[in-house]
Amino acid sequence: MNVTVNILSLLQIALAIVIGLYFINLMKNQTGTRVVVDRESKKEMEKLRKMREISLTEPLTEKTRPTKFEDIIGQEEGLKALRAALCGPNPQHVIIYGPPGIGKTAAARLVLEEAKRTPGSPFGPDAKFVEVDATIARFDERGIADPLIGSVHDPIYQGAGPLGIAGIPQPKPGAVTKAHGGVLFIDEIGELHPVQLNKLLKVLEDRKVFLESAYYS
Repeated sequence: MNVTVNILSLLQIALAIVIGLYFINLMKNQTGTRVVVDRESKKEMEKLRKMREISLTEPLTEKTRPTKFEDIIGQEEGLKALRAALCGPNPQHVIIYGPPGIGKTAAARLVLEEAKRTPGSPFGPDAKFVEVDATIARFDERGIADPLIGSVHDPIYQGAGPLGIAGIPQPKPGAVTKAHGGVLFIDEIGELHPVQLNKLLKVLEDRKVFLESAYYS
């Protein structure tokens, strides 16, 4: 009887040791994962900091860009309609059409600046003007990459990335999200893929963006 009790006690002690070692090892792995994630994040931040320190000469197009409405010649009616659509308390979605070089982008930028100064306008002082060229805004039909709407990077099926070790899906905001609270100017919008146009229409109607993934519901 005593021998049986001793054997059971030894088994319990051994089992407790095994369980303890398992949890200790699990905690070490989690700590190591956090350390790796922190280290990778610091590396990325350091890269961005170095990139910001590099400055190039200002492009000629930026130097000659109109800075006031008077610089845009012969578009008084168009500017009036654009200001009416964007400078009120309920800004509207607008399609601006015209030949290249007529000043469509410049007019939209100036109207946004005026809207920021307009009382009752929902555009805040930090509202962004995000410009997208639809001719190069290509996307993946599986939802892996979408520079316009956004996507979700899956660390298992699409490569690890900085947070891949932790198995964390990473949302990749598109231009729509980056322009939140401001103006998204899509140049050559007619060149967008029909699938992108349908997604964009849904965003315009609901004013919400849903980041879809081929691997997550």
